[in-house]
Amino acid sequence: MLKANRLFAVSILILSLLGSSIAQGEQPGKTSAATVTVAANTGHVRFTAPSNVVRTDLQVISDTGQVVFEISSKGNVLDWTLQDSSGQRLQGAYLTLVTVKSLSGRLSERVGTVSISGEQVELKAFESIGLTPAQQQTIGPIEEKASLTILDRSKTLALTALAHNGIDGQLTSTTGALTLRTGDFFSGKEVERVRVTETSSSWAEYGV
Repeated sequence: MLKANRLFAVSILILSLLGSSIAQGEQPGKTSAATVTVAANTGHVRFTAPSNVVRTDLQVISDTGQVVFEISSKGNVLDWTLQDSSGQRLQGAYLTLVTVKSLSGRLSERVGTVSISGEQVELKAFESIGLTPAQQQTIGPIEEKASLTILDRSKTLALTALAHNGIDGQLTSTTGALTLRTGDFFSGKEVERVRVTETSSSWAEYGV
């Protein structure tokens, strides 16, 4: 129990430090656009924005311009279960419009399409699609380079993700263990203090 409590305390500290770094690094008036990634499986589509995003909105739009589903998340991660507003699984091709709000208040829109055929789900970038007149009227003008970034599920990305889904904060290693280290990182002389794997966590002899 003591180790669990210590691990929880360290995790909170890490998240607090990362959050402070983000807040200090983002300056009002900056115009850098947010990269919003999207990945799909048979059960849902996940939209992920940078960690300085505090709100994510999703609209799913039919080729007739009808908004068949919309949802908001007070965070930078949003999952859509491929259903319409009545809870029925959709079939066919739809436009996905994601609007994200950064810590400084900047709004960015990202667009793509999702095609659902039975259990098959296919994502396409905005540059490779054409909007119907009805869809264009629904979403209005969009900024340049407004395409969602589609992740290739056949490739494993090695990164540490900081996220919030509107309910819980998350710190995730996409592959391998999550470790906490101290020391000279750039010279390769850092020392591991904490290791969290899929099944357990452990503390080094001189744990924090």
